[in-house]
Amino acid sequence: MVLTILSGCTSLPQVPAGVHPQPWHRSSGWFQPSCSSWSFSGKIGVRYHHHGTVAFLDWSHQKQTWDLDLSGPLNQNPLQIHGDTMQVQLQDATGHIWQAPGPDKLIQKAFGIELPASSLLDWMAGRPHQSSAQVWWDQNQNLAGMIDGSYQILYTQYHSEGPFMLPRRIDVSGPQLHLTLIVQAWTISSQCHPQL
Repeated sequence: MVLTILSGCTSLPQVPAGVHPQPWHRSSGWFQPSCSSWSFSGKIGVRYHHHGTVAFLDWSHQKQTWDLDLSGPLNQNPLQIHGDTMQVQLQDATGHIWQAPGPDKLIQKAFGIELPASSLLDWMAGRPHQSSAQVWWDQNQNLAGMIDGSYQILYTQYHSEGPFMLPRRIDVSGPQLHLTLIVQAWTISSQCHPQL
């Protein structure tokens, strides 16, 4: 898997016209803190300026750990990433392993690029990374978007998964970055309950 970056300038994120953002008040995102595990599979596209990459992904979250498997078409160039409270580890298709204290430093170390990976872990769980984030909700009271630091995150498609309303599409825009995550399937532990 190859990530290509071109230098470029992207303006700071803007709140869509007609939207009135509010401070964040749902601290745990889609699920209550007691949720033991959840996972999803889908596709992710990452673009820097006019160049980027697309990959299939499987994401698994436990209380203290998470695992992310990425691969190209026909399982080409797979990457396996494991994280816990102490460190993050990445193994590429050749078996080479990188380790770092957190996902941002790991991506910088392995690929020489800067991605808001630690923020992305929160955005995928339906919560902002910074407490100062501004958020807004759609007419069904689903999280519709947020401005979190220098990034705009939009949740544009939802579907029901048991008692949950969960996103099908997440778009992230920021400096030099546009990321689109399409979720094809969620798997939620029976111990999990929707965040009120």
